[in-house]
Amino acid sequence: MASCDIDALIAKANERLKAAAVRVRVYRKGAKLYLQGTLPPKPNSNKLKPHQQYLTLGVSANLPGLKVAEARAKEVDALLSLRQFNWAAWIKQSAIALDQLTVAEWLERFEASYFQSRPRGQSQINTFHKNYWLLIRRMPQDEILTASLLLNTIEEESEAGSRNRQLFCMSYGALAKLAGIEIDLKVLDSSYSPKSVSPRDLPTDEEIVAAWERIKNPGWKWIFAMLATYGLRNHEVFRLDTSRLREPPHTLRVLQETKTGSRLVYPCPSCWAEKFEVWNVCYPKTMVEDISNNRLGQKVYCYFRAQNLGLTPYDLRHSYAGRTAILGVADSLASRWMGHSVAVHTKIYHQFLDESHNKKAWDIMREQEKHLYPD
Repeated sequence: MASCDIDALIAKANERLKAAAVRVRVYRKGAKLYLQGTLPPKPNSNKLKPHQQYLTLGVSANLPGLKVAEARAKEVDALLSLRQFNWAAWIKQSAIALDQLTVAEWLERFEASYFQSRPRGQSQINTFHKNYWLLIRRMPQDEILTASLLLNTIEEESEAGSRNRQLFCMSYGALAKLAGIEIDLKVLDSSYSPKSVSPRDLPTDEEIVAAWERIKNPGWKWIFAMLATYGLRNHEVFRLDTSRLREPPHTLRVLQETKTGSRLVYPCPSCWAEKFEVWNVCYPKTMVEDISNNRLGQKVYCYFRAQNLGLTPYDLRHSYAGRTAILGVADSLASRWMGHSVAVHTKIYHQFLDESHNKKAWDIMREQEKHLYPD
């Protein structure tokens, strides 16, 4: 059922509740339904008076779920009228499926937790808004909160080594801790040495090609090929000059209105440009006009996640970086192709090279030795 259809049915359900003098309403967040009403303060809350809050139902935003939600709304209203509403049952129910809560739901819980240990004064509110709320709102609010979503948003929204990157890591680290998500942000936070970080488990070239072959949609198949072959950031694939793709060396230009501005990019490995026929430009049916780079990047991430490809868009970027090192591309050039500094390239991306990458580089070196040092 399309979201517009269920929203129309929710509106009709709320009209029936209002006509029956029920003060609780049905509310949709993403693919789930909730109740909204003026409820007593939660246990340990700093608030003293009833205020607008949400109740987690654990039902999907469809017709059967809506029937349950409408019935529960009447039940909650009756309990409120009798002054018998008790948060204990709802808090227990909300804890059943924490791994299915959306970003918006975790943000609501995070705000409540944040102000449990400090007063809700204007200064504290401003600090929370600046250091946490604004950054967490950069994630798609209807998506389920996962470690991959946290990592991808940090990489997409902040530059390695910047103060902004440190703020993202601080904010998302606190959110992950509350949500019970195990995540190591040391690899992204410039305050840590890359020597202390374990190599990341990146897909092999064979796994990347296999994932590309599984994609049926021609538009998204082309998007995947471009990310893999050119190591682009998620949003950059929508901001390209592709006029030079057909002729060798099949270069492209990232346009100015991207995270780090215009640059020329070469394919690596070069054979993928022909294997994937990158010159057959085919975008998916996604509107790009008046859409921010962040939203474009999230569209790519969400597609990868929905298709269960077994890797993320940034896995492709990291693999590209490692590949340039293995094939002997100078850091000064590789970093320029990727749109960041040499320091970032060596500090952030070389740490993803594991034993298999080093073995591959050694094999290439041995082949070159045969020509330089013949028996």
